[in-house]
Amino acid sequence: MSNVLGLIWSSLSPIEKGLVLLTLAVYLLFASYSPETRAKTFDSIVAGAMSMIRISLLLLSGIFLGSLVGKFLPRETVAGLLGRGSGLKGILLGTLVGSVMPGGPYVLFPVAASLVSSGAAIPPIVAMIFAWSCIAITRIPLELGYLSVAQGQRIVWLRILLGIPLPIVAGVLAGIIVSAIAK
Repeated sequence: MSNVLGLIWSSLSPIEKGLVLLTLAVYLLFASYSPETRAKTFDSIVAGAMSMIRISLLLLSGIFLGSLVGKFLPRETVAGLLGRGSGLKGILLGTLVGSVMPGGPYVLFPVAASLVSSGAAIPPIVAMIFAWSCIAITRIPLELGYLSVAQGQRIVWLRILLGIPLPIVAGVLAGIIVSAIAK
């Protein structure tokens, strides 16, 4: 176990190590203050550990899904559809993929990373991330479940209509910025 912790510790940057040490110092300070804060500190550690386990499982699922995308989509296909020469077509396809992609950031970002490593260009990936955030068709049932039916439908449709141009604009702007930086 100490070898694993040593490997993890050695892979951290100085800033990350500082954050870990600061967190430990804050916990020790709270734990040593009084019996009441000691109990709350312990409860906080348990809650944090449970969150870490939950997030780790989601993160692992996303990483594995991202690897599937990377292994099953041929590099030539990804490069042809979302690569440097894909232009507006690639941005529109990225927007479509992001609009219908289920799951949270633990799915989105590993899939995006896998697409980039398979030849996707930055503008379509930026459009995909924006569409996942702004359009997110898969979240419609959740939204309607929380909002009243009449108002909920108006809010959802308005959000989607306002969200549609944003990924396209973001993808085009990303292309302009990437081109300007490359010069």
